[in-house]
Amino acid sequence: MPATTAPSSGTAGDSFDSTWTVDVVKTETESNFGVSGLITIENPAPATVTFTVADMLDDGTDAVLDCEATTLGPATPDGDTFVPTSTTCTYSASPADRTATLNTVTVAVTNVAWESGYTGTLVGGEGTADVVWIETLTGYDSGTLLDDRFEYSETVSGSTTVTFDETFECSSDGSAYTNGAYGYTETNTAVLNGNIDLEASATVEVDCTLPSLDVSKTADGTYDRTVTWDLEKTVDDDAHSGLAGDSFDSTWTVTATKTDTGPTNIAVTGEITITNAANVPQTFTVEDVLDDGTVANVTCPTTTAPAAVDGTPGEVVCSYTAAPSSIDAELNTVTVTAPGNPAQTADDPVEWSETLTGYEYSELISGTTTVDFPDTFTCSADAADYTDGTYSYEVENVAVLNGNIDLQDSATVTVDCALPALEVDKTAAGQWDRTVTWDLEKTVAPGSHSGTAGDEFESIWTVSATKTDTGPQNYRVEGTISIVNPAPIDQTFVVNDVLDDAAATAAVVTCPSDTVVANSSMECTYVATPGDASAQINTVTVSAPGNPAQVATDPIEWSENLTGYDEGTLIDERFAYS
Repeated sequence: MPATTAPSSGTAGDSFDSTWTVDVVKTETESNFGVSGLITIENPAPATVTFTVADMLDDGTDAVLDCEATTLGPATPDGDTFVPTSTTCTYSASPADRTATLNTVTVAVTNVAWESGYTGTLVGGEGTADVVWIETLTGYDSGTLLDDRFEYSETVSGSTTVTFDETFECSSDGSAYTNGAYGYTETNTAVLNGNIDLEASATVEVDCTLPSLDVSKTADGTYDRTVTWDLEKTVDDDAHSGLAGDSFDSTWTVTATKTDTGPTNIAVTGEITITNAANVPQTFTVEDVLDDGTVANVTCPTTTAPAAVDGTPGEVVCSYTAAPSSIDAELNTVTVTAPGNPAQTADDPVEWSETLTGYEYSELISGTTTVDFPDTFTCSADAADYTDGTYSYEVENVAVLNGNIDLQDSATVTVDCALPALEVDKTAAGQWDRTVTWDLEKTVAPGSHSGTAGDEFESIWTVSATKTDTGPQNYRVEGTISIVNPAPIDQTFVVNDVLDDAAATAAVVTCPSDTVVANSSMECTYVATPGDASAQINTVTVSAPGNPAQVATDPIEWSENLTGYDEGTLIDERFAYS
C-alpha cells in the first residue's frame, strides 16, 4: 500500500500543490482445489457380482478411488424381496480450478455368478452428485482504510486508489529563515486495518529560500571654502552685446591680498538603494558610517522593502547625511540588516567637491601691484530668459584694500543679449471634388410595322442624354509651413493654423519635431477640412519662448478635382447628326 508525492522548492511566499496517493492492492490467490466424497455401491440381485468403478468431474478431471471391495456377494432373500449387499469407495479429485459443478461415478459389471435357481441379466450403472465448493479463506476480504491527516475513513473490499490534494507554502516570515534557507518535512501515514494491520507513509520535503536584500549606495562629499581679496580692480571690456549662446571675454585687473576660510560646512550625502528580489516584503534596519567613525543620519520612506512583482524587484531609496569634522574620510559604508539573512553591506569612495567663494589668488603687496584676471561672460542659451527677444545683466566686481587702509574700488561689466525670433512662411492650396456622370438612352416609337408591298411607315427615334453632377464636396486646404531659426541656440515652438471661414476651421499640423535646431529650418505640413470654399485666407501662428508669436498668412487658391466630363459630343450617324 504505497503512498507517494513529490518534493517542492521555491522562495519565500511561494505555494506548491502536492497530491498524496494511497494505493490499496488486494491480491487473491485460489489454490488447492479438491473434490472428495463417498460412493456406495449396492448389489440387489441373488448373484455374486464383480465390477469396476470410475469417477470423473464434469471439467474432465479423473478422481482417485479407494474401494473396500470390487466384488459383492448375492443379495439375501426376504420374502418376496432381497436385501442388497453393499460396499463403499472414497474418492478425491484435484481439478485446476473450481469450474466443475457435477461429479459422475460409473460402475461397470465385469462378471456375474447367479445363485442356484436364479438367472437374469445384471448391468452396471452410474450416479451423480452436485459439486458444492467450500472455501477455506486465509487472510481478510475487506478492511478500513484510514488517513487521519485528511480525516478519511472508508471500508474497502478490493484494490483502491485514493488521492488527497494539499497545498504547502514557503513561510513569508523572514525570521523563519537562517542564512536565507528554511525547510520542513511533512509525513503522512495511511492505515488499512480490520485485522489486516498494514500501513504506508510518504513525505513532502519543502525547501525554501529567502533572497537577501541587495544594497548599493553613493557618497558625495562637499565643503565650502571662501577666498576674499583686498583688491584694486578695473575691467576691460566693460560692456558686451550679442546673440543667445554667444560668449565674451573681459579681463579684470586687480591688486590683491587673499583671505582663505575653510573648509566649512563639511557634509557627506548620498542615496542608499535597497532592492528586494523576494516574493514577500522584508523589513530592514540601516546603519551608515564613514571610515573616520562619523555616523550618518539615514532617512528612509519606509523600513519595509516591497516584494518583487512579476520578476521586478521591489525598491526602497534612502537618503543620508553625515557631518564629519574634516575631509579626511575616504570611504562610506552602509550595513542593511533584515531577518533571515546575514547583514548586507555596500561601500562607495567619498568623492569630495569644493564650493569656492572668491578667486584662488593671493599676493601680499607693499607697493603698486597689477594683476590681470581673464573672465568670460555668456548670453543665456535658455529662451525663457528672454523677453521680446532681449536679455541683459550686469556683473559688478568690488576690489578692497584693507589692513587699516580701508580702500575699495569696483568695476561693472554689462552684457546685452538678443534672441532672433523664428521666421515663418506658409503656402495654402484649397481644393474640392466634383463628379459628373452621364446616362444615354435611345428609344423608337412605334418600334414595329406591318403592311403590303409599297406601304410606307413613320417612326420617331428619341435620344435622351442625362447629366448627373455630384459636388462640390470633400473641401480641404493643404500646404506647408516653413520655420527658420536664425538664432545660435535651439528653439522649441507651438503651431496653430486656422482658416478665416465662419467656423474658423483649425488645421491638423504635422512637424518633424517641436524644436528647430540652431541656425537651421524645418518644414511642417497641414490639412484643414472646412465645410465649404468660403475661406480666403489661411493664417499660421508660431509661438516660441522669449519672443512674441510670429504670424504668416497666405491666400487660398481654390481648385476643383473633376471626375468625369462636363460636356461631350452627341452623334447619330443614321441621321448624320453631331
